[in-house]
Amino acid sequence: MASPFFVTGASGSGVSLLCSIVRRLLNVSFDADVDAIVRVHRRLARFGDLRDLANLGRLIDQLIAERSFQTLIVRDGFVIHRERLVQQPVAGTMSYSIVLRAIFEQLREYQGTSGWGARANANDGELSILRHLFPEARFVHVVRDGRDVAVWLRDRRAERRSTYRLAVDWRRTLLRVEHFSSQIPPGAIHIVRYEDLLAQPRQTTERVMRFLGVDRWSEPIAAGIVRWGHPDTSGNWRTALSTADCRIFEAVASAQLESNGYPLLERVPRPLSLGQRLYWETNDLLKNLLRRSKSSDRPHAERAGRQDAPGKNTGNEYGWSDAQEVSPDELSRRIDSVAAGAPRNAPPEGRSHRNTPRAASLLRDSRIRR
Repeated sequence: MASPFFVTGASGSGVSLLCSIVRRLLNVSFDADVDAIVRVHRRLARFGDLRDLANLGRLIDQLIAERSFQTLIVRDGFVIHRERLVQQPVAGTMSYSIVLRAIFEQLREYQGTSGWGARANANDGELSILRHLFPEARFVHVVRDGRDVAVWLRDRRAERRSTYRLAVDWRRTLLRVEHFSSQIPPGAIHIVRYEDLLAQPRQTTERVMRFLGVDRWSEPIAAGIVRWGHPDTSGNWRTALSTADCRIFEAVASAQLESNGYPLLERVPRPLSLGQRLYWETNDLLKNLLRRSKSSDRPHAERAGRQDAPGKNTGNEYGWSDAQEVSPDELSRRIDSVAAGAPRNAPPEGRSHRNTPRAASLLRDSRIRR
């Protein structure tokens, strides 16, 4: 796979599921941090002309300082070879895009993967930056029935937003991706319905693979898709949402539901009146203000998660919390175990050890104190 690809979609739409399937079947890396890429891109003016080696060095230092790269360096032992980044593929040229390509090519070689991709926020501005940096990139948009998304968010995340707000956010996400799609060639983006991925995993995944330019579709890969299983939760909204909630959601996002093939509870949804919209907007605003007020009134330690209920798992990916009081020797032992590749309570494949840089800094501080 010569071209990078990015998977996007509304929260709860199945983006993680598709990324997991693609990672498993194609042996690609998903360690690229889109947030870091975009964040540094917005600061490019600070670095000046990248043909100047000093400016280029400062840009590389900034990238290495990003948390995602520190995680790869500390956790996996990844080393960025600066001399390879300085080598200009075209005489007299150097750009942020060239630097990123060189870094991710080194990461691909280090991990032994066939390519690289990343999850991207469903934001037309962020997607446009990625398109600018990687004109040949492919984009996959995962769409799921917004009413099922609302149910999933409420069940999995104790969602406090109203049905109206969930509908507005889901609709806005789809409109942003639609706007981005209108600015790029039709063949650069592929839409995957979450429901199709569950009902027809082989056919749906084959279409994704072809879109990504995978020419050889071997039987072992196809068999792997058949063995992959996931509960089909399509249509849960029919029993999990009240009729009133369904009507509110459809009143806000009926056009997006219909355009993606999702049936409506009512053939012609009744639009919300101005008074109803003002009520829900005001209601959500007051809820947010009240929640922030309660949060600011709590002690700092409690807001940081240091007064959790007994038995609640408050640890990070390594099974121990940042708030725990540990001796320097114990902290050193834990860091050494992480560096040796045997973290305590190791996370599932594909998850990032995001607290490693913080743990390393704590270890350095403890050694200084000793």
